[in-house]
Amino acid sequence: AIASNIIWDEAARLAREKPLIVSMGNMAASGGYYIACPADYIFADPLTLTGSIGVVFMKPIMSELYDNIDATYETFRRGEYADAWSNLRHFTGDETAMAERSVEFVYEDFMQKVADGRHLPMASVREIAEGRVYTGTQALEIGLIDELGGLTEAIERACHEIGATPDDAVLLMYRDSTSFVDVFMASATSKLGLWKLLD
Repeated sequence: AIASNIIWDEAARLAREKPLIVSMGNMAASGGYYIACPADYIFADPLTLTGSIGVVFMKPIMSELYDNIDATYETFRRGEYADAWSNLRHFTGDETAMAERSVEFVYEDFMQKVADGRHLPMASVREIAEGRVYTGTQALEIGLIDELGGLTEAIERACHEIGATPDDAVLLMYRDSTSFVDVFMASATSKLGLWKLLD
């Protein structure tokens, strides 16, 4: 949640200065949707996994594993709850309550960001939250996105917002692992509107 919130904050700052148009690829669930919330306009393909407005929390206990591999460990504490998040022991009752409050705080904050960003009543967000995942088509129906489309449509919308033409747009790819074939197929699918065949 911390990483998502840092990116959300930067996206919200950007949205205050210029139009922020989001194109969600195959998946924009949980943190992916969290960071899309400040957008002025959101596109998704009909099968984009969208939403997952919720918080998952776990605390793995590794002490038995460490014992099995003959690993040694020591705990140095300063304060009653200093080792509360240690993976060597379970929470105490007080620590469980603190963790639950922390998770509830993050969940409420996530829902509030969705409500504010999508201009939805909080009661509506509560109904669609709880970690549920929707297709892009379903997300359109419940207000989590604005329009079905891909990167091409998002670029066209962004250009329209600033009074430019799509020919003026320059697309920068930052993902190192994307192959030429992946870029070509994604571009072809978007430009040809192949996702519309799903209708």
